[in-house]
Amino acid sequence: MTALPVRIRAGGAGAGGWGRPGAAARLGARLGGGGNALRSAASEHPNPDQALAEIWGVLGPKSGFEAAFLLLFVSSHHDFQAVAEAAGRLPGAPPIFGCTTAGEIGPQGYSEGGILAVAFDARRFRLAASRLIPLVDFTMRESEAFLRRELAPYAGAPPPGGRRFGLCLVDGLSTQVEAFVSVAGTALGGTPLFGGAAADGMSFGRTWLLAEGRVHAEAGLICVVETDLEVEGVQFDHLEPTDVKFVVTEADPERRIVHELNAVPAAEEYARAVGVATQDLSPFIFAAHPLVVRVGGTHHVRAVQRVVEGRYLKFYCAIDEGLVLTMARGLPMAEQLERRLAASDETRRRGVLAFDCVLRRIEAEQTQQSGGLSDVLKRFGVVGFNTYGEQFGSVHANQTFTAIAFSEPPPRFGRLEGARQEDGGRPDEARHDP
Repeated sequence: MTALPVRIRAGGAGAGGWGRPGAAARLGARLGGGGNALRSAASEHPNPDQALAEIWGVLGPKSGFEAAFLLLFVSSHHDFQAVAEAAGRLPGAPPIFGCTTAGEIGPQGYSEGGILAVAFDARRFRLAASRLIPLVDFTMRESEAFLRRELAPYAGAPPPGGRRFGLCLVDGLSTQVEAFVSVAGTALGGTPLFGGAAADGMSFGRTWLLAEGRVHAEAGLICVVETDLEVEGVQFDHLEPTDVKFVVTEADPERRIVHELNAVPAAEEYARAVGVATQDLSPFIFAAHPLVVRVGGTHHVRAVQRVVEGRYLKFYCAIDEGLVLTMARGLPMAEQLERRLAASDETRRRGVLAFDCVLRRIEAEQTQQSGGLSDVLKRFGVVGFNTYGEQFGSVHANQTFTAIAFSEPPPRFGRLEGARQEDGGRPDEARHDP
């Protein structure tokens, strides 16, 4: 597959450089006693046109549903360019964004090999802006100034009676992920940023993004979304540190490769601690025996991706010499997930969009926990995909469950300015839609 040229648009808000709002992105309409503000549909048909036709039958205009925009999470088994072209032929489609995955989270919980679409109800969401940034030759100083200027209109207070958040999709194999997420999260100021890193199954070859009908590699996408729902960021892992520690004594930070742990070839030292032969190291071992680093009193995963040259370890996240890494072990995954999701009021919940690390899924499959996790995901209406990393604010993480939970606001919540007026109400009249 050959990537189409990355299109860079100049100009700030209102200058034509940003993605347009959905054609009928109106907020505040009644939902008839609640309902999910995210609607999803999936297909395992191998033909992209047929798969998208099945999905559009559930989400398209003939279904009576109106979407502000659409996210496509596509298995790396598909020809992504063909999927993008099929999506471009959907009649009456809103703006469509998406990426390749290491698994999908849809109506049946965990799935793999298909296409999942997530539509955002136009009565509750508005696509305010979108911006695609190439990550080749990405530099912190120049990009930060550029993104600060471009995101400035969306970094302050949201519209009256509304909420605003940033949605991020980024090439999970780029070594610029941390820099991009840090710059974008900082530029958005008080507007929270959430997202996931595009994946390539377990092949680690190339990941792809879809934005405005074009396919891109080595890029990052930011969408700014406005909603009349409450927006809550959720991020956690299921790990606890052990007493086994390593010091990174030699590394290549630019390539995210550790050559030595404790002055011993990294793969050899890690294998010794785990109790397996070096040649037996695999993604399943790395998922079951993750490494974490302590920062500010909190442990953050520094996940191993694969063995390089039979001696070294390549990581998903940034790594450097002098870091002290601690081996961790997993706690029951379904219990942890259910406890966190159940913390919100079920009667007010209107949808959960999740970015779940592929290493969590691998561990779940290896330890026979994937069935229990799928049950929890289905019960709470979670949709999303398995990633090569997760974004929360200005931080890129690994081996976490990261999500955006949408809930009905409490009574007397002011509606988003500019929303469709009903029942003769005045634009500034505060009102709660039951």
